[in-house]
Amino acid sequence: MTSSFRDELCQVTQQFFELPLEEKKIYAKTKIGGNQGYGSDEILYNDQTLDWNDRLSLDVYPEDQCKYNFWPVKPESFRPILHEYTVKLRVMVDFLLKAMACSLNLNVDCILKQLGGLGVSMRARLNYYPSCPRPELVLGLKPHADDSIITVVLPNKQVQGLQILKDDKWFKAPVVSGALFINVGDVIEVMRMEIDCLVLFQNV
Repeated sequence: MTSSFRDELCQVTQQFFELPLEEKKIYAKTKIGGNQGYGSDEILYNDQTLDWNDRLSLDVYPEDQCKYNFWPVKPESFRPILHEYTVKLRVMVDFLLKAMACSLNLNVDCILKQLGGLGVSMRARLNYYPSCPRPELVLGLKPHADDSIITVVLPNKQVQGLQILKDDKWFKAPVVSGALFINVGDVIEVMRMEIDCLVLFQNV
């Protein structure tokens, strides 16, 4: 996966978020669509902590579970680029899970088999952090642990917002040009029976 391709994905994503609100609302989340679609946090109660971002969440694999009515048609290259990214990412995730198994002295396919092989689902969550008049009062993404097998983060190379909690202190994750950030999610942690070692993240 080349740097230019990753830049292209970031570019079409930004172009979508820069569309007029009425055009983005076409892809708004619905009760039928679950968590898929465009939108921000649903307000469930008073004093709820909200993320300062817009987001687009899409199931991208397996294809028969994709709800393409939530996939933007503008910009025109958005769908084919996201699909190509998904294909490339599947290859990389397969390699990573095999490498993780080898590092634990397990059978190379052990983790994949435990997770149901390549039937594992994939979701893309595209975040956009607009300018905030009072940035000291908000978080782009509140502290959380990922409820996934692994999370692959494609960081904005111009923004250093991702932080990791270690020993009750938040540390900035460095932005390395051309690199992806890989986080081991809760599912793998549960498999290893180390629930107390979950990694928390936030975006500032």
